[in-house]
Amino acid sequence: MEIREFTNSTTGVITIEIHGDLDLYAGIKASDAMLHAISNASCQVHVDLQNVSYLDSTGVGAIIKALQFAKIKNIVLSFSGIQGTPRKVLAMANILPLLREIDKGV
Repeated sequence: MEIREFTNSTTGVITIEIHGDLDLYAGIKASDAMLHAISNASCQVHVDLQNVSYLDSTGVGAIIKALQFAKIKNIVLSFSGIQGTPRKVLAMANILPLLREIDKGV
């Protein structure tokens, strides 16, 4: 798994791109990256999951933890690129309705 972080110098939006499986091995790293970005954000953090093909309960937990932390910090947390198995897993866990999904061009 690979995680890339970018900050838009105009809008201040921090974007995190996650590449690979979001599973037991990568979930902690992804969680840490999202929480770090939320801690440093001024207004919004965007998580791009376009290149995530597998998501398990650890990945779901990382997303839930990020949602909770963003709410506490009053940071808008948005997502894009949720497709295939990750979309099915988030829908079955009833998490998908809680996510703010936007088009990738943040």
